[in-house]
Amino acid sequence: MLSIFILSVILGIVLPSAWKLIMFESIADKFDQILSGATNDLHLTQRVFLNNLMVSTILYALGFSVILPIFIIISNGIMIGIFISLLVRAEAIMPGVFTSSIISLIPHGIFELSAFFIAGALSIIATIKVIFTKIVEPTKSRKFVLYESFMRFFILVMPLLIIAAFVEVYISNNVREAYLNLNAKRHINDKLQVAINPKFISDKNCHPNTKSNASEDDNAGTNLTSIATILYDEDINVQLKKRKQGSYWNTNYKCDDNFFIAIQVWSGDSWSIDQGIDLQKKILNISNADFKISNYNTNRIILNSENPDNKSIIEFLELNNKVVMLEAPYFETNEIISQ
Repeated sequence: MLSIFILSVILGIVLPSAWKLIMFESIADKFDQILSGATNDLHLTQRVFLNNLMVSTILYALGFSVILPIFIIISNGIMIGIFISLLVRAEAIMPGVFTSSIISLIPHGIFELSAFFIAGALSIIATIKVIFTKIVEPTKSRKFVLYESFMRFFILVMPLLIIAAFVEVYISNNVREAYLNLNAKRHINDKLQVAINPKFISDKNCHPNTKSNASEDDNAGTNLTSIATILYDEDINVQLKKRKQGSYWNTNYKCDDNFFIAIQVWSGDSWSIDQGIDLQKKILNISNADFKISNYNTNRIILNSENPDNKSIIEFLELNNKVVMLEAPYFETNEIISQ
């Protein structure tokens, strides 16, 4: 079964992008189902455990068919392969996300996958023993063989699933965030930092948004699908790789009234305003006609999308050979950035 799983992961990696995107939507829907309604980490742990228990129970209960457990293992392997290929592309917008995600998958993945494999194996073994009881277990009845198999499932699989759920919520996410924060320091060029207006931050009660709480995001699956759509677009992927070659600086704030401020800065020598505007149009899937481009002066451009599906106010600013991109609804750069 392990070899089948590995081959299915490879298949998920090499599938055409269009197929990956279609399958990723189902992954995102499943992700939404797990997160939906989770009010805290303990509640999220319970939902993760119940989802994994359902998979393990299906593997165990229907293992007599042999084909179905193999199908579930293949489908899970393909999904993991698709996720890995997406992480490789995501490196262009968040350096270190591939390594951090793989590292965070290992702690709970060891317990989770072990539980799945054991559940499938126990079912197949029980099926063989029930069919060939007189040959394999001549001293035991079929009922006792099934009881014995169920107890092994309860003793071996259940504890692994409980541990996997707690590790996934309380350890894996922290490992990922810690690595991302460490890796960010290696890639970010502090010489490109811009000064944030402290009065604005204080008045609007803004705080650095360094960690996202998945259990608080009601649209996590939708957001994942949007990101996947962007990353699987070949034109966008090429531009993102070009931008990654230059150094950058960025910061994010979450403020009162649940609005966010995102600031990204690149060296003007490696990335121009025109390149930034072109990439942003592709990401938002909006044509030139949908933008209002206002020149406040020779070095400031505001892109105001009126598309109801992609409502966004993004401002580009050239400042001391820096290209600044600010996304902050209802506010202008001179309110937020001290020039």
